[in-house]
Parts: sequence; C-alpha cells; structure tokens
Amino acid sequence: MVGKTTLVKKIVAWTRSRDLLCLGCAFTALAAKNYEDFTTAHDLFRFPAVDEEDREPNEPIHCKLNREKNYLM
Repeated sequence: MVGKTTLVKKIVAWTRSRDLLCLGCAFTALAAKNYEDFTTAHDLFRFPAVDEEDREPNEPIHCKLNREKNYLM
C-alpha cells in the first residue's frame, strides 16, 4: 500500500504505541471504513447534520466529542 491510507495508519500506530489517545475521523462512512476504529466527523464530534435552510438564522450549532462510544477512557 502507498499513499494517504498508509501514512494515516503509520501515524495512528506510532501515536498509540506511545500510549497516547488518537482519534480518527473521515468525512464519509466509506472513507472511515478504510481505517480501524475510525468514524465520521459528524459522529465523533456529534455535529448535527442539519440543512441550513431548516435551521433558524441565529440558532447556534453545538458540537462536542462523542463520549458515548467510549473513545475517551
């Protein structure tokens, strides 16, 4: 393998080998499947997938790390 997938896997392996927390996300579910323990950005940060036309103009968008999936120990 060569390219982005190989680079990302090596960075994740290096980080985790040093007992550091390494969370990975991708923009699409299809891209996330290329990596072990990756998820989508919407899922990881609990970012709501809301169409701008369906949202109130001054309503803030809240994001937070998804702790429900036990990413953080």
